[in-house]
Amino acid sequence: MQIKKIRIRNFGQFHNREFTFAPGLNVIYGENESGKTTLHTFLVSMLFGLEKSRGRGAKQDVYTKYEPWNSASFYSGEMEFEVGGKDFGLERNFYHREKQTTLISRQDGELLSEEYGDLQMLLGGLNKEMYENTYCIPQAGAAPGKELAEFVQNCMANAAGTGDGTLQLNLALAQIHKKRKQAAAQVKQETELRQHRMEKLQIEREILEEDIAQLQGKDIKEAETAGDGSEKHQKRNGMPAHLLVLILGCFFMAACFLGAAVFHIPWNSILMESIVIGGVTLVLSLVLYGMEKRHIPEQTAEKPKKGRLSEERREKQTRLFNILESQTELEMPTERENERKQYLNACDIAEKTIRALTGEIYEDFGDRINSRTSEILSHITQGKYDRVGINEKMEVSVYAGTHVCSPKQLSTGTLEQIYFALRISLGEILTDEEPMPFLLDETFARYDETRIRNTLQWIGTQGRQMILFTCHKREMEYLDEMGIAYHKIELEGQ
Repeated sequence: MQIKKIRIRNFGQFHNREFTFAPGLNVIYGENESGKTTLHTFLVSMLFGLEKSRGRGAKQDVYTKYEPWNSASFYSGEMEFEVGGKDFGLERNFYHREKQTTLISRQDGELLSEEYGDLQMLLGGLNKEMYENTYCIPQAGAAPGKELAEFVQNCMANAAGTGDGTLQLNLALAQIHKKRKQAAAQVKQETELRQHRMEKLQIEREILEEDIAQLQGKDIKEAETAGDGSEKHQKRNGMPAHLLVLILGCFFMAACFLGAAVFHIPWNSILMESIVIGGVTLVLSLVLYGMEKRHIPEQTAEKPKKGRLSEERREKQTRLFNILESQTELEMPTERENERKQYLNACDIAEKTIRALTGEIYEDFGDRINSRTSEILSHITQGKYDRVGINEKMEVSVYAGTHVCSPKQLSTGTLEQIYFALRISLGEILTDEEPMPFLLDETFARYDETRIRNTLQWIGTQGRQMILFTCHKREMEYLDEMGIAYHKIELEGQ
C-alpha cells in the first residue's frame, strides 16, 4: 500500500490542508508543536477510523483531543492511496453523530464497503492495534530483556492470525498468574477456617467427654449409695416398730387372760389391765409409726436428684453426637474449596495452553523472524551484530561473530536497532503480499551519527514507503550527503 495524498478538512490544528506523499522515504520535518503528532494521528485514523469513548474516558480520548472546537460536524478528511497498482479514494466523517465512510475504486468507480470488510482487505487484514504495534515505530522503543521478548511473543501471536491483533500472551499469563494467586489464597483461607472450626469442635468434644464421664461416675456412685441405704433400712426395719409394739401388746393381753384363767383372777381386774395395756400399745404404735414416716421424704428426695444427673448426661451425649457428625463433615473439603481447586486446575491448564501456543507460533514464524531480523540488523550495524536468535521461549539473543549477548548486555542504541529490525520484520510477515507504510515517529532520536547513517542507507535501498516524523534536520543532511532520494514535507510552527 502507498499513501498518495491526504486532505484534512478539520482535524486538530489543521483546517483545509493538503499533503502529498511519494513512494519510498518521506520526511515530515517540523519543530515541536508544529503538528507532526496530529498528522501522524490523522493518517492512522483515516486508515482505521476514530471512535469516541463513552463516559469519563471521553474527556481524554484521542477523538476529543483532535475534535475541532468550532465546527465539530466538519470533523473529516480524505485520503488517496494505491494497492496492487489500483487507486482508491477514502473519505471519512469522524463526527460521532454523523459518522460516515466512503470507499471508492478510482479505476472503475465501484463503491466499496468498509462494513463488509473491503477496506480491511485492502489494508492486508490488519486492524488498528496490529498496525500500531508493528508499522508505527515510536521514539525510545527499545525494550531490554524480558520486555523485548514479550514484544516479540505478542507480535508473533498476532501474526499467527488471532483475528483482532489484541492477543497479549504476556498479559494473559500475568492475569492467569494473578487469578491463580487469588484462588490459592482463597483455598488457603477456606482450609484454615475449616481447620479452625475443627479445632474448636475438638476442644468442645473433649470437654463434653470429660463431663459425661464425671456424670456417669456420679450416677454409679449414687446407685451404690442408694443400694446400701435401702439394705440397711431393710435390715434395721425388717419389721416395722409400730407393728412389733402392737404384737407385743396383744401378747401381754393374751398372757393376762391366760393367767387369770389359771390363777382364778377376777375378770374385772383382768379386763381393766387389758384395756390399759391395749391403750398404751396403741399410742406407742402411733408414735412409732409417725417417726418411721419421717424417713420416707429423705429417701424419695434422692430420686429426683438421680433423675437430673441422668438427664444432663443424655443432653451432653446428644451434643457430643452432633459434634462427632460435624467433625466428620469438616474432614472433607467444602464445596467452595473444591470450586477454588477446580479453578486452580483450570488456571494451570490455561497457562500450559498458552505456553504450548507460544511453541506453535515459534515453529511457524521463528525461522522467518530470525532470518529477516538478522539480515536487517547486520546491515544497519555494518556486520557487528550479524545474527539474532529468538528461541521457543521468545528469549532474544544477539550474536557478534561467535560471541553471544543478551539484551541486558547491550547499549541503548543497539537495543533501539534490534527493536527497529524486529518491528520491520514483523510488519513484513503480517502483510506478505502488500506491505503497509511504516510510520517512524522520532525513531532515531537516540541514534548516534553512525547508526543513523547506516539505518537511513538501509531504508534507501528498500523502495517501500516509509514516513519519518522528525524535529531534527540531521536526518535530511545525512540523506543529502549520501545522495538518498526522499520527499520532504515541512510543517510550519503554529
